[in-house]
Amino acid sequence: MKSRNFFSSLTQAKLFQCLLIFVSLFPLFVYFLSQNYNGFGFNAIIYTVTLIGTISGAHVFASIYLLFSSKDYIGVKNPKLNLFYVPILIISINILIISFASIFLLSIFMLFYIHYAMWHFGRQNIGVFAFSSYISTRKPMTKLERNLIQLGIFAGVFGSYSVFAPTLMLNRDLFPFDLTHFDYTFSLIYKLGSFLYIVLIPVVFWYLLINSHKFNYRHCLLLLISIFFFLPLYLSDNPSYSLASYTTAHGLQYLLFLLFHSLANTNSKLVFLNSSTNSYLSKVFLFPFVVMPIVLFITCVFLAIELWGFLASVQVNGITDVVTIITKELSMKIAYGLILGITMAHYWVDQKLWKFSTKERRDWLSLNYPFLFNR
Repeated sequence: MKSRNFFSSLTQAKLFQCLLIFVSLFPLFVYFLSQNYNGFGFNAIIYTVTLIGTISGAHVFASIYLLFSSKDYIGVKNPKLNLFYVPILIISINILIISFASIFLLSIFMLFYIHYAMWHFGRQNIGVFAFSSYISTRKPMTKLERNLIQLGIFAGVFGSYSVFAPTLMLNRDLFPFDLTHFDYTFSLIYKLGSFLYIVLIPVVFWYLLINSHKFNYRHCLLLLISIFFFLPLYLSDNPSYSLASYTTAHGLQYLLFLLFHSLANTNSKLVFLNSSTNSYLSKVFLFPFVVMPIVLFITCVFLAIELWGFLASVQVNGITDVVTIITKELSMKIAYGLILGITMAHYWVDQKLWKFSTKERRDWLSLNYPFLFNR
């Protein structure tokens, strides 16, 4: 039986593309205003910055939304290992290293971490453009398009050190890193990243020019966004601005994917309810079952915001009323380890869930994003 949708599949597809463009570019705009404008409405701008940053950050823990139903990891190799045991191990390792490792070993670990994080941010752009390609052309992206996005990812990874050093995502007072012996090497790597973008800019616009007949404006913008996602890193001398702009965009993109997943599942349950019974009382009784996907998604987002807020306060203030073997300083380090561990576990789980490469995962995408393949 066909799904009963409020909008046609084509309309949903275009809406999804437009929302991806909005959540990718809006953080750039609002963070730019927060840095360069202080006139009328400035307080509203700052409130918006705080709001979108908080919501975006919730995407890490909110990704647990996809682990409640076994049908969401059909086709994932060894799901118990990859979606549960390995993430628990990753969280544990992060807590142990950040709480107890020497400052030198911790600096090496965090250098790996920040580059892995940037790789994760960038790889999501391949998924973003893969969706756009199926929506706009009904075909996978071309090999050249994938390679162009991949080069943009490398450019971002090569610039990681410039936005994360010298604190490497941690508290300088708790973790006094001395990174002077890394500065020269990473300055050279940064120049390599800027060179990549210098080469990419004319190549990408040449590619779009000769293939203009294949691109509508939405598909074109999403290709540019996917390739030049990390460009603010090389255009701004304010690392906090450039880091916040693309990390916020990344989180909002991810939440948009989860939102559409929950809406599709809510709709499919609504269709089932309408087709299975005509009894008004039965429909009322089963209504919570129908809205469960969207309620679960919203609940995960709110829990994520609360958890992140609590752990952030512990990072700054520690916990004083804990068992005596856990000092205030150690509680702060454990909070850092827990946040970074959950975040790294999220990176790992995402690698396993979001794939077009196997038939089982493509079937999953088709089921949960019906506008993607079936129009």
